[in-house]
Amino acid sequence: MQWPAYPRKKGFDNIELLMNRAPGSAWLATVHHLLAIGSAIIIVALNATGLWVGKELTGTSGQDTEKLLALQFAAKLHELLMLSSLGEILFSETVKQLVFGDGLPFGSIAVGLQFNQISYLWSKEFWATSHATFKRKNLFIPAIIICTLLGVSIGPSSATAMKPTLSDWPAGETSFWLNATAEELWPLTLSLTDNKTCTHSPKTCGSLSAWTSFADNFFQYWGHEALGNIRAMPESVQIAGEVSIRTLNARFRGPFTLYQPEITTATVQPEAIANVVNTIRQIWLRANGARCYSAGGGIREQNFCTYQDITWSVDALQPAVYVACNGGSSAVAPKFPTLAIETDQPSLVEYAVNVTNDGLGSATSPITWVDLSDLNLTRASVGAIVLPIGEQPLDKTSSSRLFLGFRT
Repeated sequence: MQWPAYPRKKGFDNIELLMNRAPGSAWLATVHHLLAIGSAIIIVALNATGLWVGKELTGTSGQDTEKLLALQFAAKLHELLMLSSLGEILFSETVKQLVFGDGLPFGSIAVGLQFNQISYLWSKEFWATSHATFKRKNLFIPAIIICTLLGVSIGPSSATAMKPTLSDWPAGETSFWLNATAEELWPLTLSLTDNKTCTHSPKTCGSLSAWTSFADNFFQYWGHEALGNIRAMPESVQIAGEVSIRTLNARFRGPFTLYQPEITTATVQPEAIANVVNTIRQIWLRANGARCYSAGGGIREQNFCTYQDITWSVDALQPAVYVACNGGSSAVAPKFPTLAIETDQPSLVEYAVNVTNDGLGSATSPITWVDLSDLNLTRASVGAIVLPIGEQPLDKTSSSRLFLGFRT
């Protein structure tokens, strides 16, 4: 049943006198709405453009806690301003329907106070209003729904939008060139150098610091138990290059890690590219220091020259090496494992390769590298014969030799 909140007689010609015709009231309502809309537009624009304010908020240094509290207070004021604007819109339409229309259900009178509660959408008052018949119903009901959805979301969104977030921003970019071909930087197969046997010299074994890092961060944990009875191995190690430090990430096959993959996999950033990126970093820091800091020790550009952290990166291909190993009794024709071709799951197949006894092992190294690139093994590049510790290099028939296959 519909109960007009303001019953009136037919032909009451002076009903318009009940409405406030003072121009100041209209201007006040307009300013109220413009202030609410304008503040919302400013907040959205600042977030959309990504305004950078520096490593801390503008003002006295070291008082970010007080500044954030002030922003929370401002967010609450903005929430109240927006709610009052939406409530005034609904109250204005309600009064218009009561005075100039055919009336409204009694429960709709308080819509301007209840719209900021989501439960109002399934309340009896709202359903009575939505089932009633009155003018401008097609505008009034959607307005209630929209204002309710805005009312319940304005509070959290205002607080979130006003609080600055810690994020990255681009500080410039440049191009650089390397005096090398793509095949040299990212070879499809691993190739041997002139020295087929790794000795203790940096010329044949690479940087000694890299091997020391492997020994300290990988192999000293080999077979150790961690996390109860689970054997665990580190998955990353720092490698010092000529002018850069890179991170090698690896997953070991076998019961040494939590994941126990089928194939041992290792990947690391290319040294040539890492060295150039680090050189550009040093140049950028010098240029930025000259731009940002004055002779008196002050900061010239607060919003550009203050930051908590900075990173330099470049998009480039990164090599990944897959390694598998098998034990064998034949050192003359060993079977090197490699990945199977055209398979969805990583499985291993073996290829027998004839190796002369003269090239197996030496008194200085237990590792012998074997070139597999010429054998049409599209899934293997380099093989290695490893002599376990304690065995003699001349014992070519040892049953405990280890045969490895490498693939990039």
